[in-house]
Amino acid sequence: MAKGASNADARLLHLADLPDDVQARRRLRAAPGLTAAMADRLIAVVADARSRQRDASMVRAVRTASLAVVQAQAGHLAAGSAAAALWERLADDPPQRLRLARAVVGAADLQAAEATLHLLVLDPLDAFQVGAERMQVALAALDSPLSAVRSLAMEFLVSHGDAGLHAVRAQADVLVRDADAQVRGLAWRVALRHDSDALGLAFALANDEAEALPARRSALVALGDAMSTADIAPVLAWFVRHPQAELASDAAALLTNQHKHPDAAEAALHSPHATVRDQAAALMDPLRGSPAAGGSRDAAVDMYAQLVRQLEDAQPPAPTEPPADE
Repeated sequence: MAKGASNADARLLHLADLPDDVQARRRLRAAPGLTAAMADRLIAVVADARSRQRDASMVRAVRTASLAVVQAQAGHLAAGSAAAALWERLADDPPQRLRLARAVVGAADLQAAEATLHLLVLDPLDAFQVGAERMQVALAALDSPLSAVRSLAMEFLVSHGDAGLHAVRAQADVLVRDADAQVRGLAWRVALRHDSDALGLAFALANDEAEALPARRSALVALGDAMSTADIAPVLAWFVRHPQAELASDAAALLTNQHKHPDAAEAALHSPHATVRDQAAALMDPLRGSPAAGGSRDAAVDMYAQLVRQLEDAQPPAPTEPPADE
């Protein structure tokens, strides 16, 4: 009898009720006399199947259980330490493996979906030899209700050659409105590089008051990444005065960090938002502002003004006159 097994464990293999103790169930999974019928029952214990603690006995149970039960418990097994054993069991039936993988990544189970994406899709070595089916699993993950899962799928698709880019472009109109900021950003990056109509879509979405604010903000940032300073200056001049504080703030950030322009900076001075006005004032400060934003005068005047300021700072304070004697 193998180490860890006992006569009591052997008897338990034939009982109708599984023990409540986790260690006892682990010993059963490791018992030499483990049958497919008992393995079926053991892998159906959800807490054990989903445990991420390394457990060779669970791997053994998955390899021993009947294929039908392994498939039925795939959603839980994909989340736990025996996930690799699950996909190994399904290797001889690629269509069934694909069906189950798509179902797992599309469900509202973060632990199972992330583990499945890492094993079947994101692994550059493709240890399970999923091949072209990785693309289909990633596309199914885009329908997940979980932002983290959709984001992982997008990272794979945008870096997976023409097929992935084509898949993203085909859904760009939906993806740029996704609830997840990273998904929106990656979708815009692909669309703006490969679709001549994307710039117009970004402009229309950013200006559409009926659209959700997060989608409008991402569209504005996308415009900032795609347009030249000269072309985007009128857009920024409009948005820095927008009544929506978040849009005005995004436009001010683009003005400060990427597209310094005097017209946009002048417009920002009249923003209804104090933080935007402060950024504009800093850009247009005559001594410390940005020349590109109209904040610094010509070099000679600047040098003279700085010299006067330094001389004033260096002068000692004027002595105070003593009070006259009465």
